[in-house]
Amino acid sequence: MLVTLSEERIEAIDIDSSGETGGIADVVFTRILDEIIEGQTLNVDDISGASVTSKGVLNGVARAVRQAGANPEALRSRPKAPSALDSEIDDNIATSNTPAATGDGILLGQSVGADLVGMGFSQMIPVSDPVTGALFTGLQVPPANFIMVNTKGKRFVDEYGSRDQLSQAAIDNGGLFYLIADENIKETAYNTSQEKIDAQVEAGTLFKANTLEELAEQINIDPATLVETITNYNLYVDAGHDPEFDKGAFDLKVEKAPFYATPRKPATHHTMGGLKIDTHAHVINEDGKIIKGLFAAGEVAGGLHAGNRLGGNSLTDIFTFGRIATDTAIAEYLD
Repeated sequence: MLVTLSEERIEAIDIDSSGETGGIADVVFTRILDEIIEGQTLNVDDISGASVTSKGVLNGVARAVRQAGANPEALRSRPKAPSALDSEIDDNIATSNTPAATGDGILLGQSVGADLVGMGFSQMIPVSDPVTGALFTGLQVPPANFIMVNTKGKRFVDEYGSRDQLSQAAIDNGGLFYLIADENIKETAYNTSQEKIDAQVEAGTLFKANTLEELAEQINIDPATLVETITNYNLYVDAGHDPEFDKGAFDLKVEKAPFYATPRKPATHHTMGGLKIDTHAHVINEDGKIIKGLFAAGEVAGGLHAGNRLGGNSLTDIFTFGRIATDTAIAEYLD
C-alpha cells in the first residue's frame, strides 16, 4: 500500500491487489478508498463479506498517517463521506408490495397539516424475486438454511444477518444472487408445494439439477467454485462454526440431490416514515399540536421503527396503536 499525503489531506491511496481474489475484494479496493479520500476520514464502514480486508485497508492508511506525524484518531472521529450515507440501487428496483400501496394515508394527513417523521428511511427485503419483487417464489426457507452465493459462486455474507446487512451485501455484489438448497432444505420451505416448484422449474425461474456441477452450469457459474463453496459450507455446519462469515446459526447441510438455485435480488419492502403521532395515536401537525379527531396507527405512522424495522414488528405496531387509537377516540368523544 502506498499512501500519498500532503500537509492538509490524503491525496491518493494505491494498493497492489494482484494477490487478492476478485469479486468482493474489488469492492473494498474501490469504495473504501473512494470514501476515505472523498471525506478525508477513516470513519468508513466495512464491506459486508470482506470485513478482514476492509479493516486491513483502514489500518494500513492509519499507520501511514501516524508515520507522517498526524493523528489517525482525528480522522476516525470525522463524519462519514457523503457518498457513504446512500447506497446506489437500480432505478428499476422491484418492490415486494402491492401496487395499491401508494401512500394515500400520508397524503391525506398532509392535506390537513400533519407533520411527517422518518421519511428518509426505507427498508429493503433481500430475498425477493429479481423480476417481480415477490417474496413467495422459488424456495423461501428459514434463514438458518440460507446459503447465498453471488454470480461467481461464492458466499459473501453471514446469511443469518439482518435484512439491511443482507441487502447491502447483495447490492455490493451486484444485486443478483442465488439461494442454494438440496432436497432436505427444500422440505423446510414454507411458501410452496411440489406442484409450484415443478412449474417454476419448467418456466426457468427456479433451477434444479441432480448434481451441483449441473446446477452451476444452469446458472452460469464455474462448477468447481460452487462445489468448493458448498463443500466448505457443509464442513462449517459439521463444526458449528463459520470461519469465513461467522454465520449466526446453522441447520442443514447441502448434500442430498436434487439441488436447487433460487435467483434473488433485494427489493423495496417497507418505509419507516409516516405521519407523526404521539403516544395516544393523535396525529401531530407541523406546529407540534394535536390535529383534533385524526388518529393514525400502523404503517401510515412514522417514527416507531427508527432506521431499520425488525421483521414482523409492523404487526405489533398495527395491533398496539390501533387499540390505543380506539381507546383514545372512545375516551375523548364517547365517554
